[in-house]
Amino acid sequence: MDCRGGAVAHVSSRWLIPALLAVACGGGDGPAPPEAIAKFTGTWSGAIKSTVTCGTQASTSDSSVSISLARGTDSDLEYITVDGCHLKFRVAGNGTTASLSNGPARCSTPIDRVNSATVTFSRYTLTATDQERLGIDVGGSLDSGDFACGFKDTGILCPAPIRCDAEGNPLPPPRIPVALEVVSGAGQIGVVGSTLPVAISVRAKAADGGPIAGVLVGFRLDAGSGAVSPPYVITGVDGIAVTSWTLGTVAGPQAVVAESSSLAPIRVTAVATPGPPVSLAIESNPADVLVGGNTQLSVAAFDAFGNATAIDGTPAWTSDVPASIVVSDDGVAAGKSYGSSVIHVSVGDLSASKQYVVHGMLSGSGTAEVDGVIAPGEWDDATSTGLTVFGAPGGGFGRLYVMNDDKDLYFALAIPGPVPSGQSIVLFTFDKDGDGGASAGDDVVAFDTATGVSDSVMTLAGCGGSGPCVISDLLAGGSIDAFAKFVDGSTAVFEVRHPLRSGDPNDVALDHGDRIVVGMLVRFVLSPTVNQDTTFSVLPLMIR
Repeated sequence: MDCRGGAVAHVSSRWLIPALLAVACGGGDGPAPPEAIAKFTGTWSGAIKSTVTCGTQASTSDSSVSISLARGTDSDLEYITVDGCHLKFRVAGNGTTASLSNGPARCSTPIDRVNSATVTFSRYTLTATDQERLGIDVGGSLDSGDFACGFKDTGILCPAPIRCDAEGNPLPPPRIPVALEVVSGAGQIGVVGSTLPVAISVRAKAADGGPIAGVLVGFRLDAGSGAVSPPYVITGVDGIAVTSWTLGTVAGPQAVVAESSSLAPIRVTAVATPGPPVSLAIESNPADVLVGGNTQLSVAAFDAFGNATAIDGTPAWTSDVPASIVVSDDGVAAGKSYGSSVIHVSVGDLSASKQYVVHGMLSGSGTAEVDGVIAPGEWDDATSTGLTVFGAPGGGFGRLYVMNDDKDLYFALAIPGPVPSGQSIVLFTFDKDGDGGASAGDDVVAFDTATGVSDSVMTLAGCGGSGPCVISDLLAGGSIDAFAKFVDGSTAVFEVRHPLRSGDPNDVALDHGDRIVVGMLVRFVLSPTVNQDTTFSVLPLMIR
């Protein structure tokens, strides 16, 4: 057989001859001779020139590399990178070059502790020399989705453990990054939504403290919202990577983490402070206003992002309806009578308004003699409110008084008299379950000018299925603990006393600071079939 292209006998075997020529002459896809493959097998290491290009940013630096080449099962050589890329090579017949045979080869590689990228090897050529050196020429790309970079590595490697420079000369141990350190930008204080004046910069350093160039550093938010730009930076010759930091819109601690591959991440912190006030809001403690009670109002200021911020100035308060609510200069809202009022506050050019409804009473403090007479000074410390009783003389305008001592709760109702009928009833209902309506178990105290005082409880028993009805506490296994008195005249007066804690399970039990809804009914019996009713609710009554 003549590998120089001479004539070959047995020309009739035209399909077999080309295959035999290929094997004998070192061509085709068959394996290279063992002695040619042996020039490449083993572990090689050294320094290479690395050029990384990300968009318009390019950086060239010295890097170290170590590769281990072994005979392949379906290729002449194979090499598995630290990232798991399985590279296969075909050795040329002369045993001087080995080229990537399964390119482009792709695999995933981490770029920080959170993110990864796809590395693509499009070119990987190895050249063996007679001086036991291995030339390397690698090209490819790195793509994370957020950025895409190209890379090119060239150099000459030596058999391990010897390391070579790019020209194949032995080198000292490599300088590799061992840590990141903050250079500037930590501990800043800025307004929410603003970019910090000092950029965040970190340095990649070697074991001797010197800078390492060409290290890819990722920046990510770790506390708070906001943004960093750019999120990935390659260190320069000074080993420094720089990014700008825009704070989030929520006031408070913020943090950015800088990290690179296997290096320990470092944390850079800042504090975002609220911006200038752009709006006000009225707040109160307690939240409601009661007749006879005081509610402390306050004003809160907010910046453009809704963060609470400081007020620059003294609040000025006004009330639209002083007859219902009066507001002092220091923001104390005093409930005067049932009704509502819009409260206004202004600080400089900013203002806010809020409507408050006076919907309950704070019981006054005192003790009364229940005799149907409002004696001079007797009810001066009570809380009172005006009300209209339908059917009473003189327009029916009257006044309800409420107060308590340590033992009893007192009510007094004074209306123009004399009352227009021989039978009048004043009834107080204590909503024990707080459902806002009459229900079984509610406590009832009434005074009927025809029958006297009654201390009762609502029940479903014996009501004929028409809903709760009222029976005496005595019939329900309790006791009569309330007392009432009525005196008619030019002013008709009903006075009622009810224990705060009688011990009767049918009675309401109240302590200082408790709230309970109390309903009141005033009824004039005009005929056996005609009643004139007025209902009134204290929502709620708070025991002083």
